[in-house]
This record gives sequence, C-alpha cells and structure tokens, in this order.
Amino acid sequence: MQRAIEKIIEEAQKKFGLPREVIVAIFESPYKCARQKIAEAKEREEFVNIRFKKLGLLYADYSKIKAIENARINRSSKSD
Repeated sequence: MQRAIEKIIEEAQKKFGLPREVIVAIFESPYKCARQKIAEAKEREEFVNIRFKKLGLLYADYSKIKAIENARINRSSKSD
C-alpha cells in the first residue's frame, strides 16, 4: 500500500512541479487547504468554490462568509 501512495505523490510532484511536502500536505489535509484558500479571500470577487472529488462542492458565498465572521466575533465577545 505504501508504494502505491509514494507513486501517486511522485506523479503529482512531476505533474504540478511542487515540493514533496506540499503534495503530502494537500493529500493529507484537503479541508485545511480549502479553509486557507477561502480565508485568503478579502473581497467578494476573490471567493472561490472548491470541488472535492466524490464529495461535492464547497461553495464560498460572501454572505455566508460574513455570517461566519460575525458569529466568530460574537462568540469571542461573549467569552470575554
């Protein structure tokens, strides 16, 4: 099993030209990468939708992101 994973990582390295550590991080934690990409968006035009193969689409909407930010602010103010 380990050989198969190593082969996939090597193929991805060649295909995308990224360091091994980056490829491993992407394979091990797609949700973390998606969260980081969505968090980077500051303006409405920068929001991206991320499709997970065999799982579905993670749709980033400006109003949804604003609601999450407001909930986070409210939660932190209540704990103070």
